[in-house]
Amino acid sequence: SQFQGRRTGRRHHHPNTRPVYSETIHVDGKDYKISIPEEIHEILNSECQANESSNTMERIGNDVAARTMDITRTAMLLYAGYVNAAVSMSENCGGGGSSPDSNWGKDPDEDDRLWARRCAQMARQMSKPRQRSFRRR
Repeated sequence: SQFQGRRTGRRHHHPNTRPVYSETIHVDGKDYKISIPEEIHEILNSECQANESSNTMERIGNDVAARTMDITRTAMLLYAGYVNAAVSMSENCGGGGSSPDSNWGKDPDEDDRLWARRCAQMARQMSKPRQRSFRRR
């Protein structure tokens, strides 16, 4: 993948807090430092991995892990509120350029786990290759 995610450290855990996953994602020359609860990272990773593995294993072969990582990073960017970076990443990784509508965002009363699942679902949608249309003659 042309986009790099560099871990800024290990999973952090302090006695009175939830474990945190930190990663720096490089998109279009900018670094986005993301720190999210480990539980949320696990949800994003598993939600992105499940569909990708079953739907594209044959088509892209050994690139499944790299593609899954790109989709997970797109979901992480969405979760952290970096919508433009997520759109750019998905487009540059072969996605069709779909993006969330202007109402996209976490609902005030939405559970963080449900929000993570919505972000993963949107990241998968954004990362689908653009459908080519053919004209019949």
